[in-house]
Amino acid sequence: MSNILLFLSVFLLSSVKFLVGSGLAVASLSAWEGFLISFAGGAFGIFTFVYGGSFIKVWMKKKFPPKKEVKRFSKKNRFLVNLRNKGGLIAIALLSPLIISIPVGCFLSIGIESNRLKVLIFQLVALLIWSIVIFGSKHYGLS
Repeated sequence: MSNILLFLSVFLLSSVKFLVGSGLAVASLSAWEGFLISFAGGAFGIFTFVYGGSFIKVWMKKKFPPKKEVKRFSKKNRFLVNLRNKGGLIAIALLSPLIISIPVGCFLSIGIESNRLKVLIFQLVALLIWSIVIFGSKHYGLS
């Protein structure tokens, strides 16, 4: 029963914050199990936020109505705006699984590219690259 809970935890964590889910997988699963479950969770998160993102956005606005306050630019906001303006879709996709989270990366990508299939492909390829790097290093004893 605890294995199922571990698999579910890795899957769900990977769907939102891939680095946390894959870190848990590296620490407690074999390289192949970790790769498969983490990648599946990340892909689930990408599909959810690329195609269901507009529903989530509407629900969030209803659940937590925006307060009228002055917007201030934090270092994080400046970083995200610069990333979007200078790096484009490729940079956002490559940084989404590790540095920015999958939901934020998908929302930023959709903000600059209206073709959801293109966003989906870029995000999935970046996720695959990072999965191979992380679990390949575990498999070959580099981590």
